[in-house]
Amino acid sequence: MDLSLKAWLNYNCCQGNNWIVMYKFDEIISHVGRKYYHVLGHGSGNQIVPMDIDTFTTTSKDLSHIYFTYMTDSILITLVETYCGHLYLVSNKVKITESRDEETTVEIEKRETVNEVNTQDVKKVDNILSLPQLESIESNIYKLGHVSHIRICLSRKERKLIGIKDSEWLGGHLKKNQKDELNGLSFMSFINLVDVDQYILLLDKYIDQMGDTLNLIHNFSVTSEKLNRITEHNNIKQLILHQNFQINDFMWLRNFPKIKLINLFYNHQIEQKHFEQIVQMLPDLETVNIHYCSRINIRILLPLLKLRNLRKLAIEDSQFWCQKSVHELFILPHEWNNIFCPSLQKMAINSCNLTLDVIDYLLTSCPNINQIIVDKDVLKSLSKNINGGLDKSETIVFNSWQNPNKGFTVQKKVFFKNLLKDTYNSQMFSDSMLKKIRENRIKKGEKEQTSMDDKPSTLN
Repeated sequence: MDLSLKAWLNYNCCQGNNWIVMYKFDEIISHVGRKYYHVLGHGSGNQIVPMDIDTFTTTSKDLSHIYFTYMTDSILITLVETYCGHLYLVSNKVKITESRDEETTVEIEKRETVNEVNTQDVKKVDNILSLPQLESIESNIYKLGHVSHIRICLSRKERKLIGIKDSEWLGGHLKKNQKDELNGLSFMSFINLVDVDQYILLLDKYIDQMGDTLNLIHNFSVTSEKLNRITEHNNIKQLILHQNFQINDFMWLRNFPKIKLINLFYNHQIEQKHFEQIVQMLPDLETVNIHYCSRINIRILLPLLKLRNLRKLAIEDSQFWCQKSVHELFILPHEWNNIFCPSLQKMAINSCNLTLDVIDYLLTSCPNINQIIVDKDVLKSLSKNINGGLDKSETIVFNSWQNPNKGFTVQKKVFFKNLLKDTYNSQMFSDSMLKKIRENRIKKGEKEQTSMDDKPSTLN
């Protein structure tokens, strides 16, 4: 019964900010004025006993599982379990500093080493969103004797906000597929498993029973190191990661060579280098779906569009960086010129930051794309600035992300008005291309041109 009561919380309560607890757990439980309690007893004899805060020694290294996290800009309530089986309910008043874009080391170095740049030249940037900063103002930590003690520590209103419906929860009301999952190996099987060797053996068995989909949702204790040590599994065709914050390297994908589809949800630890690993390990990927992974930008297309069989690509994040400004680009023109992905047929991206320039580059780099789904406002801009194409035999459909039935169809090889790149002054050649141009000129006996037209547009 305890197993189903705990699992019910993962199935039905707030899960969207569990990753923050993993990311900031030590800060969440370390407020200088925090109070610590033990909840004891059964039935009507329950009591909350104040404890000396020095007796609370749990750290992030002890954290094994998160059952729910309810968070607003002023409160955070979470239920966690340690490897040794201790349940802690943490209720904090907090101050959240929202994410903002930050420069990577590469961008800062490039900016600082360039003394004079024509204001109309394009330059490469690599901004990403920083993760939110969380400051605890008040903190109450409850060590629960039983998971049902949540009702003693939280008001009915708080439980409702979290998603706890007492009658359904305490009655163990689970859906059939959830009951079936718990009857076998499930994410619950790993919560108190401390021994790494036993964990890996169980993980292999768990994957074998999963059919063709490796779904790691709710498994917060799995790490890249553990996945690296498992055996090869050729049965897995699909991968689902959801807030698996301890997966910070993807070389383990070599153990799943048959994966064709990847779904990434709220994996805020993932960066550009990880997509390069994914492409390296899974060259036959056909579908990639990315949902709210804040540490990346449009530059992930550089590795992804190298996939020889990529057919569908979706990026869900309305704040996803596509272009910082008119002359600040994540992918430079000469880099777009080196992209060719004839297999891509459908792309969906709901970023409000998606520019006509990026769409134009995509259509050139992916000539067989036949549908693009974009934000409704981007769709309006497209309809006003696109001219029908020259290819009378093939068409491309543009649809609204918010309303898939809304959109329009045009002939391929389209033309765009009001492109930002039309304002650029500098010639868009890569260093290697410039070298070849100079070599050819020398062979022909031409004087090497040194005007702005012959200078690279990069800041390399």
